[in-house]
Amino acid sequence: MADETQKSQEQPNYDAASEQMGRHTCTTLRGLMDSLEYELTFDEYHDEAHKTNVCPSDAPPGFLPVYETMGLAGEAGEALEKVKKGWRDGEFDLKGYLKELGDTLWYLDAAAHKVGYTLETIAQMNIEKLHSRHERGVIHGAGDER
Repeated sequence: MADETQKSQEQPNYDAASEQMGRHTCTTLRGLMDSLEYELTFDEYHDEAHKTNVCPSDAPPGFLPVYETMGLAGEAGEALEKVKKGWRDGEFDLKGYLKELGDTLWYLDAAAHKVGYTLETIAQMNIEKLHSRHERGVIHGAGDER
């Protein structure tokens, strides 16, 4: 019985951490959003982000976006790491998380443009796919072609 008591004391309270993270996120996000200077369209974002693109440029447009997709996966992993640590520690680094999401956006934009598409077009395609799935009642489930 003593072993069970000790185990329960060592395990973090994930429900309390999640609740705290949720409150912290809402409060902090409102403050961050209020501090933004202006809103960007995806095209404006691309124009600004592309100025910082130092990806290898020797492959023609439409070539496999290897570098960009590896970067996207890496940055998504860093965002996940922020969530993991927040869940484990009960303190969520929202600002750091948002920075990592911004880095994933940078690589997503670079990957899209590498294959000749804009984020605007990809966003529209995704909304059309989601509406179709919702209308057909297949939002839940697995597989690309639902």
